[in-house]
Amino acid sequence: MKHNIIFLEGLPGSGKTTYLRRLKKDLRNKVEMKMYEEGMINPIDLGYCAVMPHAIYTNYLNRFEAIKDSIEQVSMNHEDFVVTAFTKISRPTLDDPFYHVFGKYQLDQYADFETFKSTYIALWEKFSKNYKDDKLYLYGGAFLQNHFEILYLRYGLSKVEMMDYFKALIKTLKPLNPLIVYIKQQNIKQTIDLTAKKRTKEQTNGYKDWIDMVIDSFDSLPLAKAKGYTGLEGAYRFYEDEQQFELELLNNVSSETLSITLNKNYDHVYYDLYNYVKKSIEKE
Repeated sequence: MKHNIIFLEGLPGSGKTTYLRRLKKDLRNKVEMKMYEEGMINPIDLGYCAVMPHAIYTNYLNRFEAIKDSIEQVSMNHEDFVVTAFTKISRPTLDDPFYHVFGKYQLDQYADFETFKSTYIALWEKFSKNYKDDKLYLYGGAFLQNHFEILYLRYGLSKVEMMDYFKALIKTLKPLNPLIVYIKQQNIKQTIDLTAKKRTKEQTNGYKDWIDMVIDSFDSLPLAKAKGYTGLEGAYRFYEDEQQFELELLNNVSSETLSITLNKNYDHVYYDLYNYVKKSIEKE
């Protein structure tokens, strides 16, 4: 049975975005694909997005009329709410009123855990019912990475509770026979340091170096300090603990999984990934 949806997962620096783009290019003549990178507006992921009722969204379109077209280009309508990938809109500074307003409407900023969970379950169930079975859907970080940090450091779930959440989420996509591909890092500290060197503000044209934004993100979460995840050393520990949990989870989900170890050769990882996916889409 072929896979209709593939989740590419792994810690920062695993090459998820690059691999997704290469898969889309190299398989373009074999299957029609929908590819979604982290932070993009898409049918199943609300990470880094504002989630607000239609009336409130319309009100803010009027308030930020000068960038209305840009907002609409990164927004998606759902029955009960509108999702906006607001971080994809460039503003002069990080303290721009637009970021402040839309940032408050990130789901995890205002919803309790039960609302967070029920919203995602409903979203994934809707996608499972409406997907096109002649397409392959590729997602980067939409299953594990964009959920673990929030569940653990904002909602304070135990590992057992997080296991139950992820199992319930992936169960909604059973008709699509999802494949979870995990890029396992052998040396997490080394990979994070290398990623930090590649993602300085000068190289990404951003407001801050990537590693500083990571540390700021952890510092903003209510349970990070109590669990010892502050500062650079705290970030290393967090990613080590995250990978350990995610690998354990993959041994306990009903979906098919593939774990590929990243040494220093990113191309070798891609060849393994490409060949596996190619065989999958050729199955009847």
